[in-house]
Amino acid sequence: MNFSEMKDQVINGVKWYFNRNWNRDDVMNMDEISDEVHSTLKMVYLSLFCAMLSITCGSTLQWISIAGGKYAVLSYVADLILLCLTPPERVNTRIIISMLTAYSFGSSVGFIFNYLFKVEQR
Repeated sequence: MNFSEMKDQVINGVKWYFNRNWNRDDVMNMDEISDEVHSTLKMVYLSLFCAMLSITCGSTLQWISIAGGKYAVLSYVADLILLCLTPPERVNTRIIISMLTAYSFGSSVGFIFNYLFKVEQR
């Protein structure tokens, strides 16, 4: 398949996506979802919940004991780079790194706010 055929397929896919002739029945479809989709959605929501919990824990720790600072910001940036460099096939590793990234972000929020806006969290 050459480049122009791929380009045509992408353009047709985008046109098909935005050219929807939906009615109320399509939007209100209450069919059961498959077990595979259900387990995938559970994993997505669980990982989002864990990320929010990690941010909260990091922010609370920074608020209680001034654990944040330049080290937390550097750790956050390093975790983001590591997350980008980890291959998508290694799902468990990416989840762990994303939790570390969220924790580092939570612990560096106070330092970032203090640096940018000169506002203390306490």
